[in-house]
Amino acid sequence: MTLVFTLLTPHYVLQVSDRRLTRRPDGAIHPLANKSVIYATRRGVAAIGYSGLAYFKGVPTDTWIACALAGEDPQSDHDGLRMSSPPTPLPDLGQSVERLRSQCEGLFGTARKLPDRQQFTVAGWQWNRSGRRMRPVFWNIENGEPSAERRTFTTVSPPRHWHVQQGGYYLSWIPDLNPLCGDEIQRLMQLLAPVASSPVVSNTLLIRAIRYAAQKGGLHGPVGPDCMSIYLPKPSKEPRVVACYFPLVESRAVLQSSAGQVILPSAYSPWVVTPSLFQVPSLVVGGFHLGPGPEMRWLSGPIPPPQPLAGSPPDPVTNLDIVIASPFVPQGVAVRFASTTLRPPSDPSGGRSPE
Repeated sequence: MTLVFTLLTPHYVLQVSDRRLTRRPDGAIHPLANKSVIYATRRGVAAIGYSGLAYFKGVPTDTWIACALAGEDPQSDHDGLRMSSPPTPLPDLGQSVERLRSQCEGLFGTARKLPDRQQFTVAGWQWNRSGRRMRPVFWNIENGEPSAERRTFTTVSPPRHWHVQQGGYYLSWIPDLNPLCGDEIQRLMQLLAPVASSPVVSNTLLIRAIRYAAQKGGLHGPVGPDCMSIYLPKPSKEPRVVACYFPLVESRAVLQSSAGQVILPSAYSPWVVTPSLFQVPSLVVGGFHLGPGPEMRWLSGPIPPPQPLAGSPPDPVTNLDIVIASPFVPQGVAVRFASTTLRPPSDPSGGRSPE
């Protein structure tokens, strides 16, 4: 199980999830797997989260999502960074949602065993050709509740005028059945109502809700206390995506060299799929800058304030700024190591790696 909250407002979209994964039957887990994918395509950018099976065809579900969207083979060895176009052009957001839905149906339609309840949330921004008309968008891809309908996947969207009906915001959560009871969800919505205009306060509330659910489930419960937040402000105002890792305690990485071991503060990054970037989840330390195409930065310290745009807004995709940050990574550390060199500590105590 997991817990993923998605908050839509007229000014930003926020998705917050825990990072805990269920172990495979062989007892192994993927230490870098997340429950989030950043996806940018023509005339759209979104965060994708999921609940249900943690592994599809033996690979982490976030890897399966990224490969399904990019037309890649999920069984191939995906490591590091690739700055190139995918094998086939990325479809727009609506077509991408349909691609995920149809591939899920194809995967589970012929399975001998009925699948568990599986849900995907796609939330972000979509715009017209000129890039001047933008709107927040949201889809849930899910299979049916009764066992007879578990092989069929459908898409569900919020009411058309959700921003009017729910006081200026729309909150969604997956899975439907989670450690939080109905009264607790209602209390969360009451707390969000007066502060939903603030992404910082809303993010704090959603992280606290996930950690409360983790506390209810116990140390080895279905929800973990470490969180990944994907913040998508309106691209015409602020063309960037911020992925921030919030561990319950400071996350550390071990750098192994001939001189010995060095333990450094670290953060996790999610999958990133864009028309020119295919980035696997990584364990990162400090700052790093990538280009050309969509700009991706790993930053130490707090997330910088938004930069105002002068003149006509640039193309949101080709000028997208993707920021990976963590509140525990100190200022002054400006080094990133490949995941093959940098690894999490083997001791999982403190919830630093998914279980």
